[in-house]
Amino acid sequence: MIISPQRNFVFVHIRKTAGTAVTRAYDKVALYDDIILGSTPHGDAVEAYYRERYNLRKHSGLLTLAEVMGIDRLENAFTFATVRNPWAWVVSYYTSARKRDQGGNGISDAARSMDFSQFLQSDELVNLAQRHPQYKYVCDEMGELAVDLLIRQENLGADWAELCDRLGITGVSLSVENRSTEGDWHDFYKSKADIERVQELFGRDAEMFGYRFE
Repeated sequence: MIISPQRNFVFVHIRKTAGTAVTRAYDKVALYDDIILGSTPHGDAVEAYYRERYNLRKHSGLLTLAEVMGIDRLENAFTFATVRNPWAWVVSYYTSARKRDQGGNGISDAARSMDFSQFLQSDELVNLAQRHPQYKYVCDEMGELAVDLLIRQENLGADWAELCDRLGITGVSLSVENRSTEGDWHDFYKSKADIERVQELFGRDAEMFGYRFE
């Protein structure tokens, strides 16, 4: 997450949508009063303070930001986020979870002990769908999309120069960070039932952001 008072923008960092790449790229030109949580050495160091004092986290959504910043200030800022095809997003979550240290994380333990089709049916994925779907980060209290700009993760490289112009920054390159999926994510889906399961759990993301399994 990034809050830039001078440049007047807020970046909402949704899990597994290339937010770390965006944050690390911007960190190279960050201003002294920018708030950056997570994704960088400084961001990791200060996140605990902001979490305990202001309930702000690396992955805070618009509702939390409105509570902390005030709705008027948030609405006057340029807000943006990156989003991802939910079928690819679930694969990324699965492969990333399998790489984490064992123990203490239910979704990681489930991912390591199950093949992908089994993981799609797990209680842990249901819990993820209920608590952390992508749309919840970028909607207001009425459930309506409330950010000024959504950038598809798969288009981020092409859209990066335009985004930099909008933020008023120059000379910043974007690199791939935290790649968790090797190969084609489509290959994880072995049946029509697998595809339909993601639609069942994350259909709101697919509809709001205009994604299909393709």
